[in-house]
Amino acid sequence: EYMGTLDFRNRMSLSFVTKVVFAIAVVAFCAARYLAMDDRPAPYDGEVGMTSKCKLSIADNSYLFPHEALRRDFLLGQRALKSMSADSNLEWQLEAFFTWWTHTSHVIHGHHDTEENIWGPGLEELGVPRVDKVGADHRILMGLMDKVSEQESHFLESRHSIDALVKVRANVIEIWDHLTELMLAHLLEEENSCQTLLDAGITKAQLDALVQRIIAQTPADYLFSELAHFKFWLPRWARDANGALLPFHDEFLAEVPLPVRWITQLFYDARYADQLRLLQSIELGVPFTYDAGEFEGLRLPEVLLILSGVALVIAVALAALTLLLACLCPKTPSVSEAKAPSKLKKTQ
Repeated sequence: EYMGTLDFRNRMSLSFVTKVVFAIAVVAFCAARYLAMDDRPAPYDGEVGMTSKCKLSIADNSYLFPHEALRRDFLLGQRALKSMSADSNLEWQLEAFFTWWTHTSHVIHGHHDTEENIWGPGLEELGVPRVDKVGADHRILMGLMDKVSEQESHFLESRHSIDALVKVRANVIEIWDHLTELMLAHLLEEENSCQTLLDAGITKAQLDALVQRIIAQTPADYLFSELAHFKFWLPRWARDANGALLPFHDEFLAEVPLPVRWITQLFYDARYADQLRLLQSIELGVPFTYDAGEFEGLRLPEVLLILSGVALVIAVALAALTLLLACLCPKTPSVSEAKAPSKLKKTQ
């Protein structure tokens, strides 16, 4: 009698705890979604249309997915630098630029590493020879990018002197103009090389398989960062003459595994949009308010989403345990219940 009652009480306790944990999961998820709501205008909302000068059709140019986003980075960065003022605003403008550049350069370095270590070797396996000039261009471009990053230390040393800040800005503009010129030429050259893929008879299925290899082998943080990069700009350039989205917009996103899309949407899309707002604030002349560590650490909505996910997993595990106990240890009747005559017998 005691064991049967104990099993029943255990199941009742587990059932109650399961409901509480599930309620926590629901509340945390709703709170996260509410806090993540962003009714602010999207940054650079007027930046639409293609920037590539490649003559190949969009459908035949697989390089456009990363390149359209990368080209925007350099063109918008160039605009931001040249719109900086030579007064007291220059300090926060340079700080905003270097904060944006720290994270953007991480994406660009990752992109070129992927081309060198996965994309290029993968094409060689399909019979497309590697072009040595591409690797040489990468080294030159990465060197110039590092020079831009080195200017941040000069900025930090001289941030309280307008004259010194003006000199830092001039140095960055000089490096950036050279870098942008070489980068745009490099991106166009790679896009034109898509004709080589067509001539070699590389099929869409083979390219899709190579993309899946990139997804599987790329470090997670870079993968999610670059996907947020792609997703932001894709609907702005992947349109026909009438402004309607082209079919491969949805096709591209459908090829990305659901967990990757889900993580990118929840943790990286908003962060990338705020990085662009930071850059755009330079042109607007109005500082963008942000927390110093918000691009590195987790934001509150993200913490709540993680809590919601963990609570949901625990709730499912507890529900399964409750069900298992119900199957293995059914409630046994007590001694008093066993001795009591049934209603059927009383009737008889």
